[in-house]
Amino acid sequence: MKKNLFLNISFVISTCFVARCLFFYNFSDVEIYNEWAVLLNNLSETGTLGINIVNDNLIKQDFANTGDNVLPTAFMPPLYVFYMYALKILSLGKIELTKLIIFSQIIISCFSTLIFFKILNSFLGNKTSILLTYLFSLYPTNILSSLQISSITLQLFLFLIFIFYFTNLINFQSYKNSILLGIFAGLSMLIRGEFWFFFILSNIYLLLILKISWKKIFISFLLSLIIISPYLKRNYENFNSLFLVKSFGFNLLKGNNPQSTTEGSFIKSFWTSVKYDGKININYEINRDDYYKSQAIDFIKSDPLRYIKLYFAKLFAFIFIDFNSTYPNYYNVFHIVPKILLSIFTIIGGALLIKKNCLLQFFVFFYFSNFFFFSIFFILPRYSLMFFPVQIVLSFYGYKYIKDKLKILFN
Repeated sequence: MKKNLFLNISFVISTCFVARCLFFYNFSDVEIYNEWAVLLNNLSETGTLGINIVNDNLIKQDFANTGDNVLPTAFMPPLYVFYMYALKILSLGKIELTKLIIFSQIIISCFSTLIFFKILNSFLGNKTSILLTYLFSLYPTNILSSLQISSITLQLFLFLIFIFYFTNLINFQSYKNSILLGIFAGLSMLIRGEFWFFFILSNIYLLLILKISWKKIFISFLLSLIIISPYLKRNYENFNSLFLVKSFGFNLLKGNNPQSTTEGSFIKSFWTSVKYDGKININYEINRDDYYKSQAIDFIKSDPLRYIKLYFAKLFAFIFIDFNSTYPNYYNVFHIVPKILLSIFTIIGGALLIKKNCLLQFFVFFYFSNFFFFSIFFILPRYSLMFFPVQIVLSFYGYKYIKDKLKILFN
C-alpha cells in the first residue's frame, strides 16, 4: 500500500514538473518587469531596498546607478526581492537570471504540490487526496503563475507550509508544530504584508474554537514576531514608525477612484494629477501613501452608492467571473469554466461545513474573509490562487454532496 502511494505521488510530482516545462517556452516571462525590476536593480546597485531615487531635487521611480540617492521603500514586502537577489548572487552572472528564477519557481511549485497532498491526506483517503492533488497541480492558473516573475508561487508555498503545521498543531498539539507554525507565519508576512490579519484570525480560532493551549499559541505568535522583527527594526530606523508594509493608501485609491473598475485603475492621466507636494525627505513615500488614503476616502464619501456597488462587483468577479476583465487569456475556456464550477461547489461546501468546529470550518472562514477583505481594494485573477488550495477542499465536499443527492434522486 505504501509503495503504491509513493509511486502515485511521485507520478503526480513528475506530471507537475513536466507540465510546467512544456509551457515554459511559450508562456514564461522573458525578463523582470515593473516594480520587481526596479527594486532588484536598486538593491543590487546601491544596497538600498527602494523604488524612488532623488535626482536634481526631484523624486522619481527609476533604476539607480551606483552612488545614486535611493530612498528606502516600504511599499512592497521584501522577501521576494531578497529571494531574487540571492539567486542573482548564486548565478555568478553565468546563468540568465529570469530563467533561473522561473526554474526555481517550478521546483517550488512541485514542492507545494507535495505539501498539498500531505495536508489532504491528513483527513482524506489516499485516492481522493491523489485526485485532488492532480487538480491542484494541473490547474492552468497554478501552472502559468509559476512561469511569471511574481511572488505568488513563493506565497502559495509558504501558505501551504503554514496550513500544514496549522493542521499538525490541531492534530498533535506539540510545541514543535507551534514553533514551525510561527516561523512560517512570519515568512508569509514578509511576502504578503496583510497576512498578519489572517494569522491573528487563525490564532483566535485555535484559542476560542479549538481550545488549543494559549502557551502554544503565544509561542507561535512570538516566533512570527522574531522573524519579522529585523524588517520592523529597519522600517522604524528609516521612517520612525513601526510597520511592516506601507501601501494601504495606494491600494485603496487604485481600487476606489472615479476611473476604477474591478481591476482598479492606474490610468496615467489620473495618477499624474494626484500628487503629494511634499518636501524631499526619507518619509516622502509614507506621506504620499497617507495622502492617497485620504483621497480614496474622499472619493468614497462623495459617492458612497457607486463604491458600494463597485465593492460587490469586485466580490462577484473575485468569486465567480469578471465580465470586464482585461487580463490576458482570462476568458480562455480552460480558465473560466473550472473557475466558475469550483466556485459553485465551494459555496455549497462552505455552507455544509460552516457549523463544524474543525479545520474545515476554519477553511470556510479563511476563504470568505479573504474575499471580503480584498474586495475593498481591487482584484486580479492571480490573487485567487492563494485561496485555491482551500477552495479545492471546500469544493470537494460541495461536489460530494451534490453527487450523493443526485444518486438518491435517480435511484
